[in-house]
Amino acid sequence: MVSQAETAQRQPADPTTRDSTSGVATAALAGALDLIAGLGGETVEGYPEPADSVPAGFPCNGALSAYEELGFTRDRKIDKHRWVMTRVVEPRS
Repeated sequence: MVSQAETAQRQPADPTTRDSTSGVATAALAGALDLIAGLGGETVEGYPEPADSVPAGFPCNGALSAYEELGFTRDRKIDKHRWVMTRVVEPRS
């Protein structure tokens, strides 16, 4: 039996609200990291955007905070407010 909370989590986000993107980029990035681990792991780079410079609904590369939440570290600056983020993903056994 599916709980009400699980049903609510499965509902598609309303694209007309700013909150619709909350956590979407983080979940997508976490899923990608899981796939990479399943394929043997590797060092991963990301090129996030500063959250305050990305219009709502257009976070192509994800926000810097999403990468930091998932264990990426700032490797090097590539612009005044942009970083290359890296993380070693261990292979899943």
